[in-house]
Amino acid sequence: ASRRESAITNSLFGRTWLTITLLPAACRLYPVERLEEMFRMQRELAEMMSPGRYPEGAEERISVLCTAIIHEAAELQRLTNWKWWKRPEEFDKTAAREELADIWHFVIQASIELGMTPDDIVREYARKNSINKRRQVDGY
Repeated sequence: ASRRESAITNSLFGRTWLTITLLPAACRLYPVERLEEMFRMQRELAEMMSPGRYPEGAEERISVLCTAIIHEAAELQRLTNWKWWKRPEEFDKTAAREELADIWHFVIQASIELGMTPDDIVREYARKNSINKRRQVDGY
């Protein structure tokens, strides 16, 4: 099966969509404007930060961003009732959304560091999603 990608403009809404065809009969549309806006906001935030506090090398930058993602994920997990031995508390969706937004900041920055665009993210996600679905079908 061949794989091809193309960007098209939806004339009805004037939005840019990424068309991903993984199999000839399978076609999905993904709006990319929102992701592009998140990348723009992240670049603005990164420009405001002191460059002396951020590692210079690409590998070191990815490493510290991974550490930040892990710690933010732990903060999100702490909001859940994962401690089976402890009395459950009400799940705070507002706080969870904030922690998830923190994770997104670091994921987007890591994407930028790797030279990825929003289109790249959608393509890689769709590619990996297809692999994961195949794995489930195959009893992974």
